[in-house]
Amino acid sequence: MPECPTSHFAIVRQSLFALSITVLGLTSPASADPPGAGPGASADKQLDPQEAKGMQPANKNNLKQLALAMHNYHDVHKHFPPAVVIGPDGKTPHSWRVELLPFLEEQRLYDQYRQNEPWDSPHNKLILRQMPSVFRSPFADEKSTSSSYYALVGRGTVFEGPEGVRIEHIFDGTSRTLMFVEAKRDIPWTKPADIDFDPDKPVPQLGGFVKGRFAAACADGSAHVFAFKDFKGDQLKWAIMRDDRHPFDLP
Repeated sequence: MPECPTSHFAIVRQSLFALSITVLGLTSPASADPPGAGPGASADKQLDPQEAKGMQPANKNNLKQLALAMHNYHDVHKHFPPAVVIGPDGKTPHSWRVELLPFLEEQRLYDQYRQNEPWDSPHNKLILRQMPSVFRSPFADEKSTSSSYYALVGRGTVFEGPEGVRIEHIFDGTSRTLMFVEAKRDIPWTKPADIDFDPDKPVPQLGGFVKGRFAAACADGSAHVFAFKDFKGDQLKWAIMRDDRHPFDLP
């Protein structure tokens, strides 16, 4: 049966806070065959899982901090942020990553960002250069300003729609539903762009840093390293969707 996540919310937040100073790591796709690996997933500079092992705790910590910030945002606003948040002028979009800054102890940076200007305006480009390390995978170039963690956006996901999803609408259970995924993309962290998901199409390419693996945070705040080969059939697609009515324990 699906969980009732709200009844354990305070416990989840406390445990996430304690865990946010600890472990993980994730990885990436190895071939076009496994679901989510996608075309070109075996591209350049992917590490072997054993080589990546030492950096995985930092990777997991990033994901847990982001998940904790999401839950704290939900505590204040009574819903998770949508992938794209519209500024006070009613028309300018900005990313959920910018929206989470106050919940990541980055209030100063948030206050500097001009929400009525595009993400790539001359002023906001100065914010882009100040990328918090929580948005960068330990496997990524330390000088990169591209995010390493993305929302999956589309029908049935935690980031569906413009209003923001409530935790009680994750019907398949928070521990069985993916919230964020690690992916190698050239998308600046302040840009309001993520990974499109369509349940009627193949799962988009995930991972890209470690062969055959990808990292992800679930909606309960836990962070994991998954092997693509452990998802059978449509299971990865089901894990991305919060209400597909195919709940299963993640591998």
